[in-house]
Amino acid sequence: MCCNGNGRSIGWAGGLAVLLLVSVLWATASAEPLVKRYLAGEHYQRIDEPIGYQGEQIPVVEFFLYSCPHCYALEPSVSAWRKNLPEDVDFQRIPVPFGNDGPFYARLFYASKALGVLERMHAKVFDAIHQQGKPLNNLPAARAFFAAHGVDDERFTQTFNSSEVDEQVAAAAQLLRAFQVRGVPSFAVAGRYYIIGRMAGTNEAMLDVADYLIQQSRGQQ
Repeated sequence: MCCNGNGRSIGWAGGLAVLLLVSVLWATASAEPLVKRYLAGEHYQRIDEPIGYQGEQIPVVEFFLYSCPHCYALEPSVSAWRKNLPEDVDFQRIPVPFGNDGPFYARLFYASKALGVLERMHAKVFDAIHQQGKPLNNLPAARAFFAAHGVDDERFTQTFNSSEVDEQVAAAAQLLRAFQVRGVPSFAVAGRYYIIGRMAGTNEAMLDVADYLIQQSRGQQ
């Protein structure tokens, strides 16, 4: 027999029940949160022919278009998410040549990269298009915009029309075909998984699915 706080006797069966209840509550309180699982074909797609990659870092790609309002709306979340990615993740952005303006904006992206100003100009280009009503979809407009932000206009023009940018745009087009990219924003992880908002549930949810796939990709190269 044992006693409770009021001095009343509790039978062995009652005492055992209390101990079991305490054990369950303790286990529940101390257990780690369940990790949400995502399923191929439901939340993301597997690529039929995975793309191999070199090195130890896991490649994560965001496919986007500067003129896409959904890409613009997601950009702050992507930028914040990117800052917290593990060191074994290599994050890249790939511009898609969708629509009439897509090819020009793809060149604009790679010209910014070649000029070494991508990190400070990426958000500015988005803002100019979607907040300030500046399409930047032609060379005079883009050149003037970059010149206003300290980029020499002649150097910008030469870089924009360079073979280096030609090669990067061509490489991006190959990657788009490999992943059969149909919409933006969307993501690719480890050369074998493709995520789009419609499957993930929302555009924001794609980042959670990407986190899950990054974890699953470790050691799978």
